[in-house]
Order: sequence, then structure tokens, then C-alpha cells
Amino acid sequence: MEIIEKTGLNWDIKIQPWSFVTLSIFSDDIDELALHLQKKLAQAPNFFKNTPIILAFHENQDSVEISTLQKILSILERYQLNLTGCSGPESWTKSIAEFFNIPYLAHKHSLEPLLQQKSEVLTQPLRAGQQFYAHDDVIALANTHSGSEIISQGHIHSYAKAQGRLLAGVNGQKNSRIFCQSLNAELLSIAGIFMTKSQIDPDYIGKQCMVYLEEDQMVIQLVEKE
Repeated sequence: MEIIEKTGLNWDIKIQPWSFVTLSIFSDDIDELALHLQKKLAQAPNFFKNTPIILAFHENQDSVEISTLQKILSILERYQLNLTGCSGPESWTKSIAEFFNIPYLAHKHSLEPLLQQKSEVLTQPLRAGQQFYAHDDVIALANTHSGSEIISQGHIHSYAKAQGRLLAGVNGQKNSRIFCQSLNAELLSIAGIFMTKSQIDPDYIGKQCMVYLEEDQMVIQLVEKE
């Protein structure tokens, strides 16, 4: 379902779900930030190219100097990441957003998609560019193609060919799991911790698998058939 405001012209306004990456800032150590990004992006160099980034500052953090933010921007540009907005204590983060002419996102606002599916059961194939979002577990009975996304606050159960991106526990639920009848996903994520297809052992591709977190590390386990 799409929420559309008709204009009577050859265009319209659509509320669509979009994927954002949040970069949480906890200190002014720019060298540490650069090293952290380098390690993270090395896991999927092409996946994050031109990705919208939200800078998120901790609620207890003091104000950040403009010079520090300019250095952060320089690092983001180096890795071709697009600063799209910032979030944090309104008392000072809002002025930073105004300075850089980007949106300020209050902490109380969620970055999850504006459109939620009423049903958690996916019965139609999910094509490239399409996204299926659910507050609870998702049960996929149809194929999900490359370039598509299943996003769930709970578990993901795929009983068809699972391609595209599978993101479970998106609100931070580390006990969420991903179950695939035929694992072919280009990205797996649980509670923001991710693994790309290039990192998946080829022995698991196309197999019946379960994915979960163990000490903040992605683990893939074959599901034995009787």
C-alpha cells in the first residue's frame, strides 16, 4: 500500500520507505572514527557507496566543535557516504543541523519506514527495489530477489529462495534469528550487525540455514534435515 497525495498534474507525492545507515558518534577521536569506518566498509566496499548517513550523537554527549564535524564530513566524503541528517540532544544538535543545512531528527522519532505492512506474511515475490517491513516476525512464502529488502523487528523465516537483503531485529533485538530454506542473500543483518554474501562460506549458499548472533558476531548454522 502506498499513501499518495494526488496533485492533478503529471507528478504525485508518495510516502516511501527508505533505508538509512546510522553512524553513532561517542567521542571526538577522529582517527578512531576513520579507522572504524575503514574496517566496517572494507566488509562491503560497494554496498555502502553513496549510502545516506544519519549522524547520531549520544544523549549525554557534550556539544561537538564545528571543526570536528568538518573532519567527520571529510571522512564521509572520502568513503562516498552522503550525510543526510543528524540526531542527538536538541539543545545543540539542532543548531548543527541548521549550520550544515541538513534535517534534524529528534530522538523520539524512529528511522524505521513510514509504511508498515499490515500482514507479516509475504506471499508475492519481492522484486528489486521493493521492501517488506513488519513489526513482528516475517514469514516469506515467495522468492525475494536481488535488490529487495525484508525488514523485521523480530525473526525472518524464508521458505523460498532468499536473495536480496534480510534484516532482522532492526530495533536492536539481538535474540532475533533468520531462517532460510535456501540461503542466497546479498546481505544478512541482525540488530544492525551485518554480513555480506562475500563473507558467507560457500558451503552455506543455497542451503537450509539458521543465522543468529553470538557475542555480537554473525553465526550461520546448517539446519539438519531428517
